[in-house]
Amino acid sequence: MLRERGCKVLITNADTPEIRDLYRTWSVSTRRVSRAITCQKMVHKANELIIKNF
Repeated sequence: MLRERGCKVLITNADTPEIRDLYRTWSVSTRRVSRAITCQKMVHKANELIIKNF
């Protein structure tokens, strides 16, 4: 809907098959990011998708 109105959209999301499928017609790049996933201050590396329609 936003694309039809001429809006430029930039979002990020976790790298999962479902998200890749949902945005398969958009421009998608991957970045390695750090995530704090517990209260014990453990850092986890994960892939994040940068998704844009321009």
